[in-house]
Amino acid sequence: MSLLIPLFYFFYNYYLFNFFLIPDHFKLNRSFNIKDYSVRFLSYIGFLNIFLILLYIDIFFNSFIKNPFKIFFYIIISILCSYFFKQNLGELNFGYLQVYLNPKIYFFTITLSFFIFSDFVLTLIKNNKLNKNLLILIALIIFFLIVLSNFQPTQRYLLSIITLSLFIFFIINKTRNLIFFTIIIYSVMNIPLFVNHYYTSKNIEKIIVFLNKNNILDDTHPGYIGQHSLNYFIDFEKDISKSMSKELLFGEKKYYVSDEIPAQQETIIFSTKSNNIFKKNKNLYLIKK
Repeated sequence: MSLLIPLFYFFYNYYLFNFFLIPDHFKLNRSFNIKDYSVRFLSYIGFLNIFLILLYIDIFFNSFIKNPFKIFFYIIISILCSYFFKQNLGELNFGYLQVYLNPKIYFFTITLSFFIFSDFVLTLIKNNKLNKNLLILIALIIFFLIVLSNFQPTQRYLLSIITLSLFIFFIINKTRNLIFFTIIIYSVMNIPLFVNHYYTSKNIEKIIVFLNKNNILDDTHPGYIGQHSLNYFIDFEKDISKSMSKELLFGEKKYYVSDEIPAQQETIIFSTKSNNIFKKNKNLYLIKK
């Protein structure tokens, strides 16, 4: 039953947009490279496990106490990987919080998380702790990540399986106190994400209102806000294929939007003010070229 939700999502997505997972105009990694593919696969599992590890942290600590050499071995391997195999992981990151993380430390964390997950699952299989249904579900998740690793990494592709993954690990380790602890930690961690989302939305709203009020929306390159509000720059009453063309949206414009202060501040036409304490570049600027 738990598979019905992601299946419905994929088929409904295909019905609306004519693709299951990745639209055709998003480039596939055509030249297969075993190293790059392995790093993407490792990173997907490691990133997903960051959201799962709290659900079996007690089992992990017990395993560490029994065999500390094993975790130290994983740490050494992860350090080596972070130095010799680190690469650009696309959008597989923590969004705006990523600027506060050292790339090597981040990749070390992802790699260590991969080894912890692999060790945990293999231990469950070895000790016959998984019934047939759970084993099939975990295999399907891993197969999904195997396919996904062919594409440019991004965390949003994990949204379709993260609920199923959480459900599986809830069943595996039914520790009530740990479940409550996990919910509390997730709630606290979502506070900066919610604050950032709120203030970012407010900033973008101010920019859009200013552009419309001064009738310069069509003369503005969306820049930074294109990833959040590109729909405002598209005329849906016209042919979508033409109104969404790169030439029309991102061609030569008089103005553009940025979250960084330009070197020549006199080119700033309008700026927003934000109280977002969690983001480094918290204000937006409409700049004349």
